Amino acid sequence: MPNNAQIDQTLNYVLDNSPVDINKLSPDGKKLIQDTRDIISTARLMVQEKNADELFQNFVWHTRSVEADNLKPGDLNEKIPVDGEKAKADGDLGM
Repeated sequence: MPNNAQIDQTLNYVLDNSPVDINKLSPDGKKLIQDTRDIISTARLMVQEKNADELFQNFVWHTRSVEADNLKPGDLNEKIPVDGEKAKADGDLGM
């Protein structure tokens, strides 16, 4: 999975390198290109501001081996035992 620097580099490349000659586009086509650039710029900001510590990549990495059987309805305490005191301590720490 790419890190934030790789994502930012790719999004910058997409912003700077149009796959079409913009001068040959109609006004609507130019607006579509600008709207797409605005979306890509917003995605860059989201990665920089909301995922600065790469939590999304860490989440994907740590959940890559989750088995589907553990996701089926049932008694979660049987499948994923949780110590109540540890859960409260983690909550108090803001985890």
